[in-house]
Amino acid sequence: MLHINQAVLHDIGAIEIKMALDLTGANGGKIAILSATSTAPNQNAWIAVMKEELKNPEYAKLQLVGVVYGDDDDTKSYNEAQGLFKKYPDLKVIIAPPRLVSLRRPRGSGSKLVGKVFVTGLGTPNQMREYVKSGASPEFALWNPSDLGYLSIYVLMR
Repeated sequence: MLHINQAVLHDIGAIEIKMALDLTGANGGKIAILSATSTAPNQNAWIAVMKEELKNPEYAKLQLVGVVYGDDDDTKSYNEAQGLFKKYPDLKVIIAPPRLVSLRRPRGSGSKLVGKVFVTGLGTPNQMREYVKSGASPEFALWNPSDLGYLSIYVLMR
């Protein structure tokens, strides 16, 4: 029996904090995390890594103001994001580690915050196309599916 992990746990948390810094710019600012569920071990591990990364000097200008959960529900995730915007009007970045598509706006509602507050996290290029084009999410991450597939087949053939 073998498990091939798609990404190194530490690398996911570390890259998400690096992307938050990239998006806040040289002055840094307030950031928040909107995760799927409080019971997901991988997401909690990524959040723990993010909190540790924030202790490094290069991230001194980032201030984590909160961690909220959308419970894997698009409407609740959207409402949690709206709550963050209201509570922290100077919020610069929301990190959505599990999947950014959970922040999809209800049909017909626009956002005056695109370009003022950025969202980053994990997502596939197809999932993220709309957000990248709108400017809401100029940067996101994903492990390399080709490398993961190659490794899986290589191990299977051994």
